[in-house]
This record gives sequence, C-alpha cells and structure tokens, in this order.
Amino acid sequence: MLARIVVHEQRLAEWRHRLSPQLQRRPWEATVEDADPKNLVFDKLSIVMILRYLINRILLHRPILSASFHDICQAQDFPPDSEGPMSPQSKQRLFSPELAELSIKT
Repeated sequence: MLARIVVHEQRLAEWRHRLSPQLQRRPWEATVEDADPKNLVFDKLSIVMILRYLINRILLHRPILSASFHDICQAQDFPPDSEGPMSPQSKQRLFSPELAELSIKT
C-alpha cells in the first residue's frame, strides 16, 4: 500500500508541476504592486487548483492516517468506533499533548 501511495504522490507532484505558470501563481503572496486585474481569473483558478491538489493528498494519505489513529486509540484504550458522546475524561486524554506527541512520532 505504501508503494502505491508513493507512486500516486509522485504523479500528483508531476501534475502540479505541469500546470501552466498562470495556474501555479500564489496570489496570497503577491504584493499590491503585483496585483493585476488581468490575472484575477487565473488567481482564483490557481487557488482552486492548489486546493484540489491538497485535498487529493489528504485523501491519498487518509488510509495511513486512519490506521495510525486507530492504533493510537487502541494503545490508549479509546474505542474509535464507539457510539455516543465521549466522557470529558476521555476527551481530555484523547486531546492531550502526550497523545499529540505520540501521533507525530508514529
């Protein structure tokens, strides 16, 4: 599975680099002097393309993230598929700095 994710990640990166320069713009980094009404459409489209790229990356890595979260929940005695609201103690343990650090390391 990891090999397929790497292949698709490379394909996504290639797709992004093949976009025309107008669609690779980053309008949020532009200064007022760089603003050109002619580029307004391309600025909007470039934002859409960047968002689509990022969404695809999230979806691509979702199985690994989900499995990691499931493993962390099991290690911490959290039932990830439980019904009903979580107790305040469970929420506090789930969103603790220690658990965040553990999830970053795994």
